[in-house]
Amino acid sequence: MQSDNPTPNMRLAKLDAETIRALFGSFDAEEEAPDRFREYFVTNSFYEAFTSHFPLRIAVGNKGSGKSALLKASMLEDEGLQDHISVPLTASELVGRADNLPQDSLRAINHWKSVFATEAAAKLITSGVLVPFTGDTSRVMNSFSSLLTWLSKEAAQRSKGLSDVVIKAGLNLNSAKSITFYLDDLDKGWDGRIEGLHFVNSILNACYDISKRDENIKFKIALRWDLWDAISRVNSDIDKIRQNAVFLRWSNHEIYIVVARRVAKFFNIEFPYKMYLDPGRSQGEIASFFDPILERTFRGVGKWDQTPTRQVILSMTRNRPRDLIALLTLAAEEANRKSRVQINTNDLNNIFPRYSEERLNDLMVEYGTRLSGMEELLLSFKPARSSRKTADSFRFTNDRMTKHLKELLQRHGTKIRFAYEGRAPDYRRLIDFLYRIDFISAWFTHKDDRRERVSFQDRQLAVSGVAEFGYSWEVLPAYRWAIEPTDVMDVLNSLTVD
Repeated sequence: MQSDNPTPNMRLAKLDAETIRALFGSFDAEEEAPDRFREYFVTNSFYEAFTSHFPLRIAVGNKGSGKSALLKASMLEDEGLQDHISVPLTASELVGRADNLPQDSLRAINHWKSVFATEAAAKLITSGVLVPFTGDTSRVMNSFSSLLTWLSKEAAQRSKGLSDVVIKAGLNLNSAKSITFYLDDLDKGWDGRIEGLHFVNSILNACYDISKRDENIKFKIALRWDLWDAISRVNSDIDKIRQNAVFLRWSNHEIYIVVARRVAKFFNIEFPYKMYLDPGRSQGEIASFFDPILERTFRGVGKWDQTPTRQVILSMTRNRPRDLIALLTLAAEEANRKSRVQINTNDLNNIFPRYSEERLNDLMVEYGTRLSGMEELLLSFKPARSSRKTADSFRFTNDRMTKHLKELLQRHGTKIRFAYEGRAPDYRRLIDFLYRIDFISAWFTHKDDRRERVSFQDRQLAVSGVAEFGYSWEVLPAYRWAIEPTDVMDVLNSLTVD
């Protein structure tokens, strides 16, 4: 039975860079060694859905939500199978094959079928080094048997023979039963242009077309939420494709468990994370795993004084595990600078502004090509001097939000433009954009005074040009220090304790 304090004698000798990395791990799944990655990997049931025996699976989520981790975990599992071929591909690799991508949808689908065939051959014959193939190879993707026959033929022609392929690929093609293509980072560099949408949409259509013909040719794909939504608006088969999508949604409780598992692994303590995923489990019980590195009580001012530290740090996340890892990494570095081995309230207060600036910068880098004048838009939410000390300084009724954005467009209308559009956007499009990129969340107060908060992942149609859904808006806490850098305590007091 788990004791009340699983870490009674655990203390850190130091909190240097190597220790911090060992405690919290890398921000990106790709950076972790396979063995360590397996130790850290946590799923809240979407892994089982993603690895179900369907030929097409699409992981949809925000940046930092674990899409790449999901693909990596699935690929590591598949690579252990002796009768399986795994072919990982990124947007950077695929974009090099899109120079002659036809604008016609059907021809574009055939183009990608040929690309997948040649990439599979390149994977086997040259261990991933691309080799040129001539002619239309899209036909070989009609079935797994036709693909396998073609791969065997190419292997014999381009190598010393099939035995050489067996040595290089670790696979006997005669015993192969399936092949899986892993497509990651397809949203990388997407700036909202129709050309970029055609690039990804045609890939998705090709994957769907192939997978419905032969269940032994599989595709596992990672897509960012906003790109998936854009595709959903133009793809006529989206109702059929959607059943293959797995949406990555994290609660704060689950994010807390992700990091707790990493800390427990560092101290070599058993942490049955699936047991703790039960929403009925107390976060206070989980907090004991953080005791060696994090003070349990936040000693601030006002309503945050004597609040459990976990509530404070979880309020800064954006439904993405990477956020909490980044925040605790910064706080640990701050504690180390003070020659301490445990994060306290002062460390958190000192790093909140930097953490917030990094999250805001992430937004501007990720979406800046989609909207010029983005800095003016985001920083316009800096509270007015008269309202800085009020609890509602970062909250907006729909009427107040409308007024705010209309006035902003009057002042900066010449700067604020969506990519490749010649005129200023309507204020409703700006609300929709801010909601989609997770700068604001929507909230609604029920008759019993219960407040319901929703994000774009929860409800895509919170904004409409023709209907009023009754939502109000709130700037996410993760960004508040970046747009109000003058007083840390004012920002803390703008947060709700719930």
